Amino acid sequence: MGLSFLKMKKAVIICVVTFLIINVESSAQGFRTPGDNPIMTELQQKDSVGFVQIIQDKRIDSLLFRYLNTNRRKQSVPGFRIRIFEVNNQENGRQRASDEMAKFINKFSSLGEEVYRVYESPDWKIYIGNFRTRSDAFKIKKQIESVFTNNLIVVSEIDYTKL
Repeated sequence: MGLSFLKMKKAVIICVVTFLIINVESSAQGFRTPGDNPIMTELQQKDSVGFVQIIQDKRIDSLLFRYLNTNRRKQSVPGFRIRIFEVNNQENGRQRASDEMAKFINKFSSLGEEVYRVYESPDWKIYIGNFRTRSDAFKIKKQIESVFTNNLIVVSEIDYTKL
């Protein structure tokens, strides 16, 4: 009986300490109060159409605020690009990648697609386009297939300002 009491006491202490750490960490982050959240404020305003009353944990506001701040700085969205070339750096990769990039620009400049030369150790890669959907990328893939036979549609973060 004495042993189970000690286990229970230890479990209660761990729960209390965990709760205190979470509360201290949340308040140390400098989150705004719920009244400062523009989305919640707008939703809770009374107008002629109706009224929304939101009953929720106060920590949800802090998570929403953190999410909005993180994504406000981010200028990319998930999308697709077409990888038209990949070569190992040991095989004069940078120069070969530049040559392939120039080849694409010369032959397919009418497509108006962005061209990116990227070094992903140990390879140099050439990507084209900023496609929101795989089907948009597939249309361009088919057009360049005669020259760039080993092209591949890949998932990538794309700059939404260029869409």
